[in-house]
Amino acid sequence: MRIEKFGIVLSSLTENDIELVRIWRNKPHVISAMLFQEEISPEMQKRWFENLTENDYYFVLSAENRQIGVLHVKHIDWATKTGEAGIFIGEEEFLKTRYPIAGVLAMMDGFFDRLKLIQLTATVRSENTEIIVFNTQLGYEIIEENAVFTRLAINRERYLAATEKLRKVL
Repeated sequence: MRIEKFGIVLSSLTENDIELVRIWRNKPHVISAMLFQEEISPEMQKRWFENLTENDYYFVLSAENRQIGVLHVKHIDWATKTGEAGIFIGEEEFLKTRYPIAGVLAMMDGFFDRLKLIQLTATVRSENTEIIVFNTQLGYEIIEENAVFTRLAINRERYLAATEKLRKVL
């Protein structure tokens, strides 16, 4: 799958991408935001990739002709039309740009409109308040919270209402 919108490109993750993704995933600014904080070996990365199913969509985010990060909707339950969304930006100089937001909106538009999902969830480290606030601005609501993680959920209607102006600007 390929999604082009808001000046970015989301391309389906391929085996050729997994080493770059592993390098990004092991960077301090990425690993510190993850629930799983161990360094990932090439063998672990290969096993992870081989275990992805048709219920796991991973994309490489490209902007300005550079690959800069990863977005996903995984563990899709086609019966309930739900999945878990996530993102990380591997190239630090792109963290505070419009591209992560554009990537998230393009992905959510695609999954709500093209694949007709009803709800997305996100799991964030509870100490990562900046990302929790960002998600609530997108329309996510907190559904579970503890000292380690915060789970949020969003449906299409809340997403569209919360991001209407932002999507027009992008």
